[in-house]
Amino acid sequence: MLTFPDSTYLGKRMPKEKFYAHLKVPAAIRQSFIDDIDQIVWRNKLSPTTLNVAPGNMVKEIALLEVKLRKQSYNKELFRFLTRNVALYFVFLLTYESKAQLLIHYKEPVANRPDRFNILETYATVWMDEAAIKLTISGLSMDMVYQNFVRQIGEIEDTDECIEFRERIEKQKAIGKTKRLISILELNLRKEPQFNKQLEISNKIKKLKQSIYG
Repeated sequence: MLTFPDSTYLGKRMPKEKFYAHLKVPAAIRQSFIDDIDQIVWRNKLSPTTLNVAPGNMVKEIALLEVKLRKQSYNKELFRFLTRNVALYFVFLLTYESKAQLLIHYKEPVANRPDRFNILETYATVWMDEAAIKLTISGLSMDMVYQNFVRQIGEIEDTDECIEFRERIEKQKAIGKTKRLISILELNLRKEPQFNKQLEISNKIKKLKQSIYG
């Protein structure tokens, strides 16, 4: 269960229309607000004043939105749309019946467009009992608090302080892509009847694993 400081608690129920009233919303996204979401509560407001941390160069405020879903399967583009088009940095606590999931998109402002953002990567926990959801606030600035949320939800293990956080995200994406390719090749290997092709696939798998694990 999330236990953020009382100073951050807002508990403000937000009408769904509030999130897209002043935005050009595609019809499919607007319909998803109706079909997929039952209720949105702005649960916690994380800022320099509520956390007693320094303002970030990028992140000024983080909103933890508790979103009660009508069904466990939801339109993922809905949350990407909000993240790209709203200046706040979001952490979504999605709930359905007794289950919950944390969702976050790592984003950066578009050059010369402070009201628009690029999403570098999306991270979500598995669905679990709501009581098992955990997220720890840590960091001396809002940028660091946000990055540590991304680390926890995305299970990013790279702790090399010499690497910029953006590079870590890109590295994580590349590793994920390589792992997916390895899985495909391993499946092809099990199906391949010819020994010479088996050997060729095995060598490819070996090289890809070396690129990840050294």
